[in-house]
Amino acid sequence: MDEGREYNWPKPEDDLIHSWDDVDEDHIPKHAEEDPTNPSYYKSESGLESMDFVEAFIAPLSGYEAFFTGNILKYMVRWHSKNGVEDLKKARWYLDRLISNIENQDEKGE
Repeated sequence: MDEGREYNWPKPEDDLIHSWDDVDEDHIPKHAEEDPTNPSYYKSESGLESMDFVEAFIAPLSGYEAFFTGNILKYMVRWHSKNGVEDLKKARWYLDRLISNIENQDEKGE
């Protein structure tokens, strides 16, 4: 390696393929050829689009409540089909943040 040059090699946990369930019979990641604006992990087997679901539940909310709630729902919808525990942790991060903001608001009497 060149002296003074830093290399950032990918870590195994950065890999999007976590199990054989994530690849097809040709060893190609299942989501590799999907439409990036409408991937299958945002759609139920019955065809329900998660965006429709999320929009319906955040409609009465505004600001950070809508943003955090939308992200919580997004990660909860896709965790099993995309990033597993990583997505669950992201949902938890947004949920903790939402709870903290609401508790702070309540303490201030807003």
